[in-house]
Formats: sequence, structure tokens, C-alpha cells
Amino acid sequence: MDPRQPRPNTLSGEARPNVLSIESPVAGAPRIGTRNPVASAPVASGRPAPSATPGSARRSGGRLANRLLVIVGILAFAYARLGGLVSAPSGAEPTTAPIQAGPTAVPAAPNPGPIEFGTNQGAGCVLSGTGSAFPVDATIRWWAHLSISQGAGASLVWLLRYEGAVIDTEKGPTERPTSSFDGLCGGEALPTKGTGLYKLEVWNGDQTVELAAGEFELVTASPSPS
Repeated sequence: MDPRQPRPNTLSGEARPNVLSIESPVAGAPRIGTRNPVASAPVASGRPAPSATPGSARRSGGRLANRLLVIVGILAFAYARLGGLVSAPSGAEPTTAPIQAGPTAVPAAPNPGPIEFGTNQGAGCVLSGTGSAFPVDATIRWWAHLSISQGAGASLVWLLRYEGAVIDTEKGPTERPTSSFDGLCGGEALPTKGTGLYKLEVWNGDQTVELAAGEFELVTASPSPS
């Protein structure tokens, strides 16, 4: 071999020389150290968002419509209940006139006070010879204890009944008291008509409240002392 000729690069112990050469790449084959020529689409990290579809939009609109129907139904029910509570009766016109109260119960007057009867009367209307039965020729005087105290200017009426019929009516007192009073005594003896049952009644001025009442009897024989 000519020493001037270049010698191949040989490695000792090798059967064939290590020849450095540049091979032409095969068309279509991937190169070492290169990426796949088909580029992969980028993928975002995390869960992929679902794509909107016409069916999902319809379902969302249906749920909203159902909620609106429920709300409208609740409001209609509440309005109907309130309207039933405040509505006027059928056929009646609403009015703002005040409701008239029923008749007020008038408190019952107390029972009439008692009347004492006697044959003699002293100062302060004090009676003697008192009783409920007297001889037919006795002089009868009286003292009424009123159930309701009367004012200084009050006027009273008293009636004497004989066997149920009124035989005498008087008004008084003849001496006007200067303060309230709850007793009344007759200035004169009661007129009588013979034997029988008598009743004396004392009323207020318009004869709406009976203030005192009492009975006595006149008999032919002298009664036993009471």
C-alpha cells in the first residue's frame, strides 16, 4: 500500500473497518431524536367542560318554567285565602259603615227597700206601734227605706193600693232636702177604706224604678200585739 494513500480508520480487533458515512434518510421514517411528525392536539389540564347542546338548553329552560309555575300557584292560593277572609258576602256591597252594636243589657234595679208601718210617729220619722196588721179605725203612718240613695233635688212618687187598685197618689218630699237621702216618711196618715189588704209603693219621679214597698192589713178585731 502506498504510504501516501489515506488509510481507513480501523479499530484493532475489528473484522471490518469502522467507516464513518452519512446515510441518506429513508423517506417517511422518523428520525432519531425527532418528534413524531404528526403533531398531537394540546389537551387542557383538569376536567374538560361539556360542550353546550340544544337538548341541555331545553332541559334548563323547562326547569325554569316549572319553578315559575310553582311560584305563581303559591301566590294564587294565598290571594284566594286572603280574599275569602275579607270578601263581602255574596250579593252584598262592601261598606265602610260601622257595625251597629246589639242592645245593651240594662242592669237590673235592686229589690225595693222595706216600708215600716205604725200608729204613731215622732221626731226623725221614728215610728211606734209598728206592725203589719191594725184595727180598722187605726191611723197608719209609714217610713220608707229607699234601695237607692236620691240626690238633693230628687222628686218621688208614692202609690197606695187597696186590694190591688190604686186609691191614692202623692208626690214629694214636700220639704226639699239639702243633701242626698235614702229614707222617706209620710207627713200625713194614709187614707184607708175599711178592712182589707193595703200596699204602699215608692217610685222615682218618672216611675221607672220601684225604690220601696210594703204591705199592711186592717182588720175588724184588735190584733194581738206583735
